[in-house]
Amino acid sequence: PALGWGDSGDVVTVLQNRLNELGYRTADEAGYYGDGTWSAVMALQKFEGLDRTGTMDGPSWVRLYTPTGWMPPSRPAVGIEVEVDLDRQVLIVLNAERPQQVTILNTSTGGEYTYYNKDGSEDYAWTPPGRYEGYRRYDGVEEAPLGTLYRPIYFYRGWAVHGSPSVPSYPASHGCVRLSNNDMDWLWDRAPDDLAVTVRSTMNPPLLAAEEAEWAAAAAQAAAEEQAAAQQAALETFEAGVDASRAAAGLEAYYSG
Repeated sequence: PALGWGDSGDVVTVLQNRLNELGYRTADEAGYYGDGTWSAVMALQKFEGLDRTGTMDGPSWVRLYTPTGWMPPSRPAVGIEVEVDLDRQVLIVLNAERPQQVTILNTSTGGEYTYYNKDGSEDYAWTPPGRYEGYRRYDGVEEAPLGTLYRPIYFYRGWAVHGSPSVPSYPASHGCVRLSNNDMDWLWDRAPDDLAVTVRSTMNPPLLAAEEAEWAAAAAQAAAEEQAAAQQAALETFEAGVDASRAAAGLEAYYSG
């Protein structure tokens, strides 16, 4: 049956249980189709390439029980990381403690439109692809130059993952990664201060594998450089000790002679 916002009953409970099982967070009272269930259905429809309505229709029921959307592999070595899929407009939470399970949240990113700042300068609304780390977070409502951000976690300059009362089916923000306030509360309680945020235009296995190889090579190089630096420091310390011993021996020989 078709279900939408405001519906209630056992069939809604069945829907919620299956959504949660697949990693789509409903966050509503059991049996009630509220904002949380609407957001979870929207995430399902985005992830599966369906019409983005937030209403549980026939094709959505089919995909609910026969999902086809590719699920990302467990990538983080420790803790929690997030992947932002710009094409499908979802945010995927990966947890190293549950490597076979992900949480998929409805999101809205940069709308790719031109806008004007308060000083009259022109700017472009986009969310830059890349790999970042959270560097500042604010536990509350922050008034930013381009709008109000709920519990933002900043990951690059003025870009942040934050809560918003409006998370539409399409890219609409000035560039930030919007979540519902309820989903942001959930993420906030789990995310480390240096939350790893990966933003990509598409999420397919070859791209992930290629980037994994690149990141692994960079990590290996950094580790090798760190080891070389440590060895050099140890050598310098040793040589300094040898020089000191020689100097002490020379002084002793001088005074004893």
